[in-house]
Formats: sequence, structure tokens, C-alpha cells
Amino acid sequence: FAMAAYLDGVEAFSSPENPWARLINMFRFIPDEATFGEVLMRLTPHYASQGIDLFSKIGDDMAGQSGACMGPRNPSLAQQVPCFWLEGSDVNSKSDFGAGRASPDSKWNSWNVGAITNVNSEWSVGGSLGTSEFANEISTPSELLSQYSGDYYQVSFFGNYQKDSMFSNFAFSAGGGDFS
Repeated sequence: FAMAAYLDGVEAFSSPENPWARLINMFRFIPDEATFGEVLMRLTPHYASQGIDLFSKIGDDMAGQSGACMGPRNPSLAQQVPCFWLEGSDVNSKSDFGAGRASPDSKWNSWNVGAITNVNSEWSVGGSLGTSEFANEISTPSELLSQYSGDYYQVSFFGNYQKDSMFSNFAFSAGGGDFS
């Protein structure tokens, strides 16, 4: 009922000739909740947010590939840094939002190369470069709604400070890509 009250308020500020007012009036006559949900889903730019979420997941995946080199370290092992890695991942992420609902299916494979080294007995710093190819599809059981693929690139800088039993990690990453 809150949404209906909101739409009534928006309509009150629109003239009958306004396309927005006509759209709101069409909402009022939708016969059932399932159809109303489907109409809202198609009017919402969730396909764009799905792409942003996919880039975020890929970035998190790449950042996580430095795993063994980051985190608290034992000062007696400090001489074992520098640490180098070349890692890859192959991920298939499918979400199910229920029967008849639009669901995303994302796939990507990533490669990440990086290193971390000691600056002194308390600080270590490093960096990494990564690339990923991805494909994303959003569909209902009966209809393909959106499909795109592309490339993603990321550069990261990070560090670790440790003194006695206290430690702190930091990371800065920037990424971008293109898709079609």
C-alpha cells in the first residue's frame, strides 16, 4: 500500500496528459501481483546493476588471489618475503530468484600476477595486475532478457604493517573494462 500511496502522490503532481501519469494509471489496473512484479522488473535498470555487480565480483576474486602473501605474518618469517604469485580462476556464478523470475548467469576466468616484498622489519608492500574475460546472461525460464560479454582489467597496490602482535593491511585497486 505504501507504493500505491507514493504513486498517488506522484500522480497528483502530474497532468493527465503527462506520460508519467498515464504510466501510473496503467499500473493501477494490473490484474495481479505477479504481473505487477514483472512490469516493475522490466522498468527497473537492474540489468546495469547486474553488470556493476559482476565487475565487483571479478575485482574481489582478483584481489583475493594474493591470499598467501597478505595477512599477519610471523616476524621470524619476515625474511621469506618477497612473495610472488601467478594465479587463475574459472568461476560460474548462477543466481536463482525463484520460479519465473529473471536470474543472472555469470561466467569469468581471471589471471593475476603479483608480488610483495619487505620495505623494513615492519612494512611490506606489493602490487598486482589482473585480467579477466566474462560473459553474463539474464533470463527467465522462457525468455532471454540480456546478454553481454567483455574484458576486465585491474591493478592493485597493497601493504602490510606489523609491529609485535598488532597488524594492519591496506589495499588500493582500480579496474575497468569494456563489454558488448
